[in-house]
Amino acid sequence: MSNCINSGINKVFVLTQFNSASLNRHISRTYFGNGINFGDGYVEVLDVEFHNVKALYRRAQAYIETGDFLLADVDIKKALEVDPQNREVKTLKTKVKQLQADSDKKDAKLYENMFAHKSKVISV
Repeated sequence: MSNCINSGINKVFVLTQFNSASLNRHISRTYFGNGINFGDGYVEVLDVEFHNVKALYRRAQAYIETGDFLLADVDIKKALEVDPQNREVKTLKTKVKQLQADSDKKDAKLYENMFAHKSKVISV
């Protein structure tokens, strides 16, 4: 990977049969900020094979890792349209719903504290 970056190659596709989500996470974390977008490989696969449930699932996992739950949900819905009984995708859907709810609660608390502080300042 370092050789690619040092050679000016900024688009890399990694094919693996086992634990690709873990590998993608590792590569993304290690080389984040070097102008490399590791999600592009999934986009190109999906352009050709829009019905590829595995690619949709993997890209949704990548979106979850970056905290983009809305895009993850879009890919999960597409995957379930193709294969409504897919257990892994259904499990991922539940995970995304929970993560989004947790994120929403955290945001609500943050904004509540911000506005509570502002109203105290105004009332003084």
